[in-house]
Amino acid sequence: MADETALLGAVLREPQADAPRIAYADWLRQKGGAANLARADLIRVQIEFELCGEQDRHWPQLARLERELLTQWRATWERPFRDLLKPSLFRPARWLKARLFGQGGVWCFHRGFIEEIDTSAAGYIEEDSILFEQTPIRRVVLSNATSLIEALAADPRLDNLLSLHLVSDAEFDDEMEGLRQAATSIGLAVIELRIPRIQSDAADLLALLGSDIEESKLERLEEFRNWARASERERERLRELARRPRHVQRLTEPEHFSHAESLRLNDWVYLGDRLREAGAWAVVKTFHDLEDDAGLCRRLVLFKKEKLKQDLFDALRDSPHFHPAE
Repeated sequence: MADETALLGAVLREPQADAPRIAYADWLRQKGGAANLARADLIRVQIEFELCGEQDRHWPQLARLERELLTQWRATWERPFRDLLKPSLFRPARWLKARLFGQGGVWCFHRGFIEEIDTSAAGYIEEDSILFEQTPIRRVVLSNATSLIEALAADPRLDNLLSLHLVSDAEFDDEMEGLRQAATSIGLAVIELRIPRIQSDAADLLALLGSDIEESKLERLEEFRNWARASERERERLRELARRPRHVQRLTEPEHFSHAESLRLNDWVYLGDRLREAGAWAVVKTFHDLEDDAGLCRRLVLFKKEKLKQDLFDALRDSPHFHPAE
């Protein structure tokens, strides 16, 4: 039988690849036991679901299987990771907090592995950061990040993620300046953008885009503000989301809501791959993520200057979503 450490190491080295995950699923199946067999099934079901297009008639069955597996086994699969976070009795305050509220933040499984952390910045530093050694973390959302921005920026595990979203300490947009000041004080470059939030009408809009577009439906599309003001490239990305049942599910079904993935997809619709290509480190929002009168939400994008690509950074400043600091 293959060695689990080697198989997991392959997954961690190539988090974007399916083959190492399938090899790990094969190992789980050989090992046996109800939890292992169910986890092997989850890996294969989620990989297949990720690849489904709108014409794949069996995606509802995959969605049902995924839901059943997670409902029955999620706590069992998470337990070994949460046990790693148990504080010592020699730290009574943290021990009592863990007993009252549990250990770790909210985690999400993608392609059979925990890939997403949603927690406070302090919770990440004290607890969840250890997960990087155990599972391929690719998406992170950290709240109350303003006062800890320096510690977060110094953590190399938060570099090169698929997405990193920080939530400022303040609840409202006009109080986000604290995080901007904290970021610039440690040498981060900051750019401000204003983009729509597609979640507000995602269910109806994506359902319409996912069907055959007739002339009458084209007129209905114009009733959606996010469609009416979108550029042709943004409209094509919205169509691409609508063609992928997995993305539609994540954006429109509360029981499958993935905070980190929803934020990443929203950024992608309006900014494409430009943030990643320009070397962005993190995207910042406020807790309430309020829309302004134009239906736009405020975003600060943070760059580590040594990784910033100046020409692409300048291109972001020339984009229609750029908002100059007042």
